[in-house]
Amino acid sequence: MKIIQKIVDLWMGGQTTFYASWGEAHLNRGELESAIDAYSRALKANPHDVDLLLHRGRARYRAGDLDGAGADFTEALAIDRRCAAAYANRSLISIDHGDHDEALADLNMAIYLDPRQPLAYNNRGLVNDTLGNEIGAIADYTQAIRLCPSNPSIDVAYSNRGCARAKRGDLRGAIADYQRYLAMGGGQRHGDQREIETIIDGYRRLIQSN
Repeated sequence: MKIIQKIVDLWMGGQTTFYASWGEAHLNRGELESAIDAYSRALKANPHDVDLLLHRGRARYRAGDLDGAGADFTEALAIDRRCAAAYANRSLISIDHGDHDEALADLNMAIYLDPRQPLAYNNRGLVNDTLGNEIGAIADYTQAIRLCPSNPSIDVAYSNRGCARAKRGDLRGAIADYQRYLAMGGGQRHGDQREIETIIDGYRRLIQSN
């Protein structure tokens, strides 16, 4: 019986690895529904895998399925209450729903559990920005960048900080941040290349006219 169980465990582990790899490949290509399907198949083999729940939750969020994403992040926390990444990701659902208090509660917990969690700082910056606290937002975006200055997964922190700097009249700082965002490939990944280029050109004209 132990041999049979070992064979089953190895087979299930192989299934998890195979579908998780497929999920990541689809996600990197922006094939969100295929990514979600692959992660769901991996979770059938290993339903308590926190990383798989986070990956599927992120894919669902990008696909616009906020309820599904929130369910995955909450399920991850039911398995591991100290998972900082799950709190940081779940905060996005609250931000989109306009529940700033709930978002801040998740983000502050994420930072408490892992002070080196860049996503938590970036997301808290979004909340501060929405509430009109540009100084606090810039500080949070800067901390996210400081933790992962060249990591593509945090490229949006440059774009977000650029927006906050522009609101405070720092157009040169905003241009520098937007240029860094584009240099990291953020515009192509997130589909706003032309929009950001237009913003940069507009700010340059404003600087030249003053």
